[in-house]
Amino acid sequence: MDSTSTTRSGLCRKTDEQPSPASKTPKRKLPKRDLPYIGKLRDSLPFTKLPTNGTVLQRFLFIIETNHHSSVSPTDAVAITCKGLVAVWEYAGYGDILKIDMNIRKMIEKLRQEYRTLMKVPAQRKDTDKFKRKVVQFQENLENLCNITVAAKVDSCLITEDDRNFLLHHWRETVTPSGVCSTL
Repeated sequence: MDSTSTTRSGLCRKTDEQPSPASKTPKRKLPKRDLPYIGKLRDSLPFTKLPTNGTVLQRFLFIIETNHHSSVSPTDAVAITCKGLVAVWEYAGYGDILKIDMNIRKMIEKLRQEYRTLMKVPAQRKDTDKFKRKVVQFQENLENLCNITVAAKVDSCLITEDDRNFLLHHWRETVTPSGVCSTL
């Protein structure tokens, strides 16, 4: 039996009402599939190594996919991804030579646009040699370090090639989850 109560303005309202099903936004399940050319999506950027372009794109697309029904726009997803990317680089100790956020966001948007362009190609053109070369070039770009440092300061050897190699490939072996170096 529904009970009613009177508000200060004298209006009656039902107190035992359940929210309508339309007011609840359904939770979208995380995608179980691999996306073409980039693989599985990431719920966060790893702090165990500096991210590649592919890792950044996977994180960006994860934000878009999981917040499909909410108010997160692609611009907001770029901003969230940018914050995470800057946090990883600052954690690595390179916070003083990073580009401004606007330029980092442009890089993320460019990655997204390249992926969208690749996905929009009609099926009959996907068998051509030109398309296959574009796919190989795109996948090679995904393996590159997502370098958000200012070029003028990088030339001054603040980040050497050995540092990049260590941060990309060996950091996981020497840094524990607490951030303390184990053995070098």
